[in-house]
Amino acid sequence: MRPAFLLLLFCPALAWAADSLTIPTGKLPAGVAPEHYSLDFRIDPRQARFAGSGEIRVRLNEGSDRIWLHAQGIDLRSTTATDAAGKAIPVHAVSHDKEGVLELRFASRIPA
Repeated sequence: MRPAFLLLLFCPALAWAADSLTIPTGKLPAGVAPEHYSLDFRIDPRQARFAGSGEIRVRLNEGSDRIWLHAQGIDLRSTTATDAAGKAIPVHAVSHDKEGVLELRFASRIPA
């Protein structure tokens, strides 16, 4: 069986996966492997913040209904996910800024 692939599009962060309901506060849980990063940042040194976008192709090593990202103080404008066939997967981003992570919750469990 071939592992599932997801394509995540969001404004900057790095992706890893988890299938735990506990918010990770250190090392992110295993379960997903990043395959490719495409990042585009617009940085103006005169500004306190920067803008940009990121696209990360990941391979799920185990089924999951969420992916955790290290992210703190990130304002997302949109977040999308697609499977290997290009089908859109409903996703809801939840910031856990105190813990320094962002949770991407899928509408249903994505198989590996």
